[in-house]
Amino acid sequence: MKKVFQKAAGILVAAVGLMSLASCSSTSFYKDWHNAGADIDEEVPFEYISFDKAKEMKDNKETFLVMFGSPSDSQDVKDVQGLCYDAYVTNQKNKIYFVNCDDASSVSVREKYRKELGVKNVLSPSYSEENSSDEVLSGLVAVLYKNGSVAWDTSKAYDYDFCDYFATSDSKKVNIHSVAAYAWEYYPAKVD
Repeated sequence: MKKVFQKAAGILVAAVGLMSLASCSSTSFYKDWHNAGADIDEEVPFEYISFDKAKEMKDNKETFLVMFGSPSDSQDVKDVQGLCYDAYVTNQKNKIYFVNCDDASSVSVREKYRKELGVKNVLSPSYSEENSSDEVLSGLVAVLYKNGSVAWDTSKAYDYDFCDYFATSDSKKVNIHSVAAYAWEYYPAKVD
C-alpha cells in the first residue's frame, strides 16, 4: 500500500510540475525583461517558445510569426516595453511567439539560427541595403513562416517587398509596432 501511495504522490507531483511549466511562459518572459529594465506589467503580450519549438513548428510546415530578441540588448528592451504598452492601451488579448536569443552572441549560434530557422540575423533588424558584417543594428526581429518557409524576415527587410508596409518614414528600418499590430491581428500565438 505504501508503494502505491508513493507512486500516486510521484505522479501528482509530476503533473503539477508540468502544469506549472506550461503556465510559466509569460511569467518567465516578464521576469527576464523586467530584470533587464523594461517597465512592463506581468501580463505580457508574448509567449516564449524555445529555439527547438520554433524549429519543430517550421519543420512541421506550420504558419506562424515569431519575434527574436535579447534582454541584454538595450534597444530590444525598449521595443519590448513599447509593445507591452501598445498591448495595454489597445487591450490586446492575443500574444506573439517570442524566442529569447540571448545565446546568439556567438557566431556559431547565430549560424545555427540562420541554418535551422532561416532567419538572416536574429540580433537586429536592418532596412538598409548594406550587407556589411560590421553594420551595427538594434531592435527586435520578426519572421513570418508560411507552411514552414520564411515569407519575410525584418532583419533584412529589403529582401522582402511585404516589409515595405512596416517601413518607418525614413525607410531605414522596420517599425516593430506595426509588425506587432499585424501579428496580433493575423498571426497570434496559439496559447493553451
